[in-house]
Amino acid sequence: MSTTDNSLRGFEADLKKFAETVDTDVKKVVKRVAFTVFRKLVKMTPVDTGRARAGWFMQVDKPGDDIPPEGKKSYPPPKMTIRGKLGDYPVIVIYNNVPYIQALNDGHSKRAPANFVELALHETDQEIAAELK
Repeated sequence: MSTTDNSLRGFEADLKKFAETVDTDVKKVVKRVAFTVFRKLVKMTPVDTGRARAGWFMQVDKPGDDIPPEGKKSYPPPKMTIRGKLGDYPVIVIYNNVPYIQALNDGHSKRAPANFVELALHETDQEIAAELK
Protein backbone atom coordinates (compact mmCIF):
# COMPACT_ATOMS: atom_id res chain seq x y z
CA MET A 1 0.00 0.00 0.00
CA SER A 2 1.42 3.40 -0.93
CA THR A 3 2.00 6.36 1.34
CA THR A 4 -0.71 8.23 -0.54
CA ASP A 5 -3.23 5.42 0.12
CA ASN A 6 -2.40 5.44 3.84
CA SER A 7 -2.66 9.24 3.97
CA LEU A 8 -6.04 9.16 2.25
CA ARG A 9 -7.42 6.49 4.60
CA GLY A 10 -6.44 8.47 7.70
CA PHE A 11 -7.67 11.69 6.12
CA GLU A 12 -11.05 10.12 5.30
CA ALA A 13 -11.41 8.79 8.85
CA ASP A 14 -10.67 12.19 10.38
CA LEU A 15 -13.02 13.91 7.94
CA LYS A 16 -15.83 11.51 8.84
CA LYS A 17 -15.20 12.08 12.56
CA PHE A 18 -15.14 15.84 11.98
CA ALA A 19 -18.45 15.77 10.09
CA GLU A 20 -20.07 13.67 12.84
CA THR A 21 -18.74 15.94 15.61
CA VAL A 22 -19.68 19.33 14.25
CA ASP A 23 -23.27 20.46 14.11
CA THR A 24 -23.33 21.53 10.49
CA ASP A 25 -24.31 20.45 7.00
CA VAL A 26 -22.02 17.69 5.72
CA LYS A 27 -21.91 19.36 2.31
CA LYS A 28 -20.44 22.50 3.86
CA VAL A 29 -17.79 20.51 5.70
CA VAL A 30 -16.82 18.52 2.61
CA LYS A 31 -16.64 21.66 0.46
CA ARG A 32 -14.58 23.50 3.06
CA VAL A 33 -12.09 20.65 3.34
CA ALA A 34 -11.92 20.19 -0.45
CA PHE A 35 -11.19 23.89 -0.98
CA THR A 36 -8.54 23.82 1.75
CA VAL A 37 -6.76 20.82 0.23
CA PHE A 38 -7.11 22.31 -3.26
CA ARG A 39 -5.57 25.64 -2.19
CA LYS A 40 -2.67 23.84 -0.52
CA LEU A 41 -2.03 21.66 -3.57
CA VAL A 42 -2.04 24.65 -5.90
CA LYS A 43 0.29 26.57 -3.60
CA MET A 44 2.70 23.63 -3.12
CA THR A 45 2.89 22.53 -6.76
CA PRO A 46 6.25 23.58 -8.22
CA VAL A 47 5.99 26.08 -11.05
CA ASP A 48 8.10 26.37 -14.17
CA THR A 49 5.48 27.29 -16.78
CA GLY A 50 2.58 26.68 -14.40
CA ARG A 51 1.08 23.78 -16.36
CA ALA A 52 1.23 21.36 -13.41
CA ARG A 53 -0.31 23.96 -11.10
CA ALA A 54 -3.03 24.72 -13.69
CA GLY A 55 -3.74 20.98 -13.90
CA TRP A 56 -5.57 20.77 -10.57
CA PHE A 57 -9.33 20.27 -10.82
CA MET A 58 -12.20 19.31 -8.49
CA GLN A 59 -15.17 17.25 -9.57
CA VAL A 60 -17.98 15.37 -7.83
CA ASP A 61 -17.65 11.56 -7.56
CA LYS A 62 -14.90 10.83 -10.11
CA PRO A 63 -11.94 12.49 -11.79
CA GLY A 64 -12.37 14.01 -15.21
CA ASP A 65 -9.99 13.85 -18.12
CA ASP A 66 -9.06 17.54 -18.07
CA ILE A 67 -5.49 18.51 -18.79
CA PRO A 68 -3.98 21.89 -19.66
CA PRO A 69 -2.61 21.90 -23.23
CA GLU A 70 1.13 21.68 -23.78
CA GLY A 71 3.30 24.40 -25.23
CA LYS A 72 2.28 27.61 -23.48
CA LYS A 73 4.93 29.82 -21.96
CA SER A 74 2.77 30.38 -18.90
CA TYR A 75 -0.55 29.20 -17.50
CA PRO A 76 -3.09 30.91 -15.25
CA PRO A 77 -3.77 29.37 -11.84
CA PRO A 78 -6.69 26.93 -11.71
CA LYS A 79 -10.22 28.03 -10.90
CA MET A 80 -11.60 27.31 -7.44
CA THR A 81 -14.73 25.55 -8.65
CA ILE A 82 -16.25 22.12 -8.12
CA ARG A 83 -17.76 20.52 -11.19
CA GLY A 84 -20.95 18.57 -10.70
CA LYS A 85 -23.85 18.63 -8.30
CA LEU A 86 -23.22 17.88 -4.64
CA GLY A 87 -25.49 15.23 -3.13
CA ASP A 88 -26.24 14.81 0.56
CA TYR A 89 -22.95 12.97 1.21
CA PRO A 90 -20.72 14.23 -1.58
CA VAL A 91 -17.39 12.88 -2.65
CA ILE A 92 -15.22 15.55 -4.20
CA VAL A 93 -12.27 14.26 -6.20
CA ILE A 94 -9.24 16.49 -6.56
CA TYR A 95 -7.11 15.39 -9.49
CA ASN A 96 -4.29 16.36 -11.82
CA ASN A 97 -3.78 14.64 -15.17
CA VAL A 98 -0.54 16.39 -16.14
CA PRO A 99 1.68 13.44 -17.16
CA TYR A 100 4.58 14.44 -14.91
CA ILE A 101 2.64 15.31 -11.73
CA GLN A 102 3.75 12.04 -10.06
CA ALA A 103 7.41 12.82 -10.84
CA LEU A 104 6.98 16.28 -9.30
CA ASN A 105 5.38 14.74 -6.21
CA ASP A 106 8.25 12.24 -6.04
CA GLY A 107 10.68 15.17 -5.69
CA HIS A 108 11.81 15.67 -9.30
CA SER A 109 11.62 19.45 -8.90
CA LYS A 110 13.77 21.34 -6.43
CA ARG A 111 11.03 24.00 -6.23
CA ALA A 112 8.79 21.92 -3.97
CA PRO A 113 9.30 19.24 -1.37
CA ALA A 114 8.85 15.60 -2.31
CA ASN A 115 5.41 14.28 -1.38
CA PHE A 116 3.75 17.71 -1.47
CA VAL A 117 0.40 16.00 -2.16
CA GLU A 118 0.67 13.96 1.04
CA LEU A 119 1.89 17.05 2.87
CA ALA A 120 -1.21 19.00 1.78
CA LEU A 121 -3.43 16.19 3.07
CA HIS A 122 -1.45 15.92 6.31
CA GLU A 123 -1.62 19.67 6.99
CA THR A 124 -5.37 19.71 6.38
CA ASP A 125 -5.79 16.61 8.54
CA GLN A 126 -3.88 18.34 11.36
CA GLU A 127 -6.09 21.43 11.03
CA ILE A 128 -9.22 19.26 11.29
CA ALA A 129 -7.79 17.36 14.28
CA ALA A 130 -7.02 20.67 16.02
CA GLU A 131 -10.61 21.82 15.52
CA LEU A 132 -11.88 18.57 17.05
CA LYS A 133 -10.01 19.15 20.31
